[in-house]
Amino acid sequence: MSDRTSGAARTRQGGPVPSPRPGESEVSPGRDVGMGIGVGMVRQGFVDSVGWTFADRQHQVLIWHSGTAGSKEVAFDGGRGARVIPRMSNLWLVPAGHRAAGEAKAAAFEFLHVRIPAVAVGGAELNPVVGLRDPVLHRLIERLASTADRHDVVVRLLRSSLVDSLRFHLLDAYAASPFSPRTECAPLTGPLKQQLIDYMRSSSETDLDLEQLAGLAGMSVSRFRKAFSEAFHTTPHQYLLDLRIEQAKALVTSTQMSMSEISVLTGFSSPSHFATAFKARVGVSPTAYRKDSR
Repeated sequence: MSDRTSGAARTRQGGPVPSPRPGESEVSPGRDVGMGIGVGMVRQGFVDSVGWTFADRQHQVLIWHSGTAGSKEVAFDGGRGARVIPRMSNLWLVPAGHRAAGEAKAAAFEFLHVRIPAVAVGGAELNPVVGLRDPVLHRLIERLASTADRHDVVVRLLRSSLVDSLRFHLLDAYAASPFSPRTECAPLTGPLKQQLIDYMRSSSETDLDLEQLAGLAGMSVSRFRKAFSEAFHTTPHQYLLDLRIEQAKALVTSTQMSMSEISVLTGFSSPSHFATAFKARVGVSPTAYRKDSR
């Protein structure tokens, strides 16, 4: 992304840079809210003209949050463009791999900027959009941004739910065609592998949703099972159980929560299931583990 303000231009790799010169947009650093999705805010004091150019391998979602502009013009590669008068919740969606440029005149504003890896929407192609108002998407992003600096258990669970809602809303409203998984069995490496770990770590569901995990990887369930086993040397269910036990160990030693509360937060079906699984992997009961840690 680059921006042009009153004749000035800057290039930004991986997101806007801070500390603007006079007349330039002030950009808050993007915060990772899960699955590699980054949320930031762009603020601009009054300026005669300000512009941006996007060309990225990630989907770019911009929502007009507040402010005014005399006009805003947007053009996508291939010649498609539009001129709009920005209003709250106006959406500008630049799909991954596309180029787009925009310019606002007589403007002072704030907009929310979200960067979404293609894998977070299962590799689905999204349609380019400009000018459409989407208050649902606006509120989802706004709520996600409000959780970025908090890391307690409740907020982590809330953030995971909001990230899922954001992803599914984009797929439902803006996918170029109904999503279907890729058939090839690509290896689970690098960012995709970490995104799967992050998703599983933040999941509070009792049962593992293999279809959803496979969808994140853009695979069928059967191919995902094979790729997961090759990458992690265990099954998805066993790996999830290991993650939950590690999370439970941290909660047992660092909080005063009851074992029943911890079992719910870590996704076990019952306190007895939690106690049995914990002892099988750690060697002692959760209560004894808490006692020994003090």
